[in-house]
Amino acid sequence: MKAAAEYEAAAIATREKTAKLRALREAKEAADAAAEAAKPPAPAVKVVKAAKKAKKT
Repeated sequence: MKAAAEYEAAAIATREKTAKLRALREAKEAADAAAEAAKPPAPAVKVVKAAKKAKKT
Protein backbone atom coordinates (compact mmCIF):
# COMPACT_ATOMS: atom_id res chain seq x y z
CA MET A 1 0.00 0.00 0.00
CA LYS A 2 2.89 2.37 0.69
CA ALA A 3 4.14 2.04 -2.90
CA ALA A 4 0.69 2.79 -4.29
CA ALA A 5 0.41 5.90 -2.12
CA GLU A 6 3.83 7.10 -3.28
CA TYR A 7 2.88 6.42 -6.90
CA GLU A 8 -0.36 8.35 -6.52
CA ALA A 9 1.42 11.25 -4.80
CA ALA A 10 3.95 11.40 -7.64
CA ALA A 11 1.14 11.33 -10.21
CA ILE A 12 -0.66 14.19 -8.46
CA ALA A 13 2.55 16.22 -8.27
CA THR A 14 3.17 15.62 -11.98
CA ARG A 15 -0.35 16.76 -12.89
CA GLU A 16 0.01 19.88 -10.76
CA LYS A 17 3.40 20.71 -12.28
CA THR A 18 2.02 20.15 -15.79
CA ALA A 19 -0.95 22.44 -15.08
CA LYS A 20 1.36 25.15 -13.73
CA LEU A 21 3.68 24.93 -16.74
CA ARG A 22 0.70 24.98 -19.14
CA ALA A 23 -0.65 28.12 -17.45
CA LEU A 24 2.76 29.80 -17.67
CA ARG A 25 3.11 28.86 -21.36
CA GLU A 26 -0.38 30.12 -22.19
CA ALA A 27 0.28 33.39 -20.34
CA LYS A 28 3.54 33.86 -22.25
CA GLU A 29 1.86 33.12 -25.57
CA ALA A 30 -0.88 35.64 -24.76
CA ALA A 31 1.70 38.27 -23.81
CA ASP A 32 3.68 37.57 -26.98
CA ALA A 33 0.54 37.86 -29.09
CA ALA A 34 -0.38 41.15 -27.41
CA ALA A 35 3.13 42.50 -27.96
CA GLU A 36 3.02 41.45 -31.61
CA ALA A 37 -0.38 43.12 -32.05
CA ALA A 38 0.93 46.33 -30.46
CA LYS A 39 3.84 46.57 -32.90
CA PRO A 40 3.41 49.06 -35.70
CA PRO A 41 2.92 47.42 -39.08
CA ALA A 42 6.04 46.74 -41.09
CA PRO A 43 6.72 49.34 -43.78
CA ALA A 44 5.53 48.35 -47.22
CA VAL A 45 8.23 47.18 -49.59
CA LYS A 46 8.49 49.42 -52.60
CA VAL A 47 8.20 47.29 -55.71
CA VAL A 48 8.63 50.32 -57.96
CA LYS A 49 12.40 50.45 -57.42
CA ALA A 50 12.78 46.81 -58.40
CA ALA A 51 10.77 47.43 -61.56
CA LYS A 52 12.94 50.43 -62.49
CA LYS A 53 16.12 48.38 -62.02
CA ALA A 54 14.72 45.67 -64.28
CA LYS A 55 14.04 48.24 -67.02
CA LYS A 56 17.62 49.58 -66.92
CA THR A 57 19.18 46.20 -67.74
